[in-house]
Amino acid sequence: MLKAVFSRFGEEIELTDELWQYDFGQKIQVTGIELPDVCEVHFQYDNLTETKTVTGYKQEDALIIDIPNEALTSRGIIKLYIYLVSSEEGRTVNVAIMHVNRRMKPEGFEVPEDIDLFHHTLLAANEYM
Repeated sequence: MLKAVFSRFGEEIELTDELWQYDFGQKIQVTGIELPDVCEVHFQYDNLTETKTVTGYKQEDALIIDIPNEALTSRGIIKLYIYLVSSEEGRTVNVAIMHVNRRMKPEGFEVPEDIDLFHHTLLAANEYM
């Protein structure tokens, strides 16, 4: 599990832990800043025209976030934006930069689908209310 340790809000850090192409099920642990129990996180990678949104959840004193599997299919940079949302506003509070190292594609590899059931449940509940 990668670790992103922030010292304050508004900080951008670069992680030195290594990520490799075709590794899947990877997570990142965020500590050092006070975050809500559930938090929206945006990932930017490859040539996306929009960020990929996932939900981070608090486990003890850390925010645990699943790195999208599709982000690990090519070499390059992944940016993670921690995004706090209230009824009045949404704002990016911190950024982490990660590097994906190149490696040969494993024989027969297929990208496992990312399922963010919690995020979909929150959206459905908000639509119902």
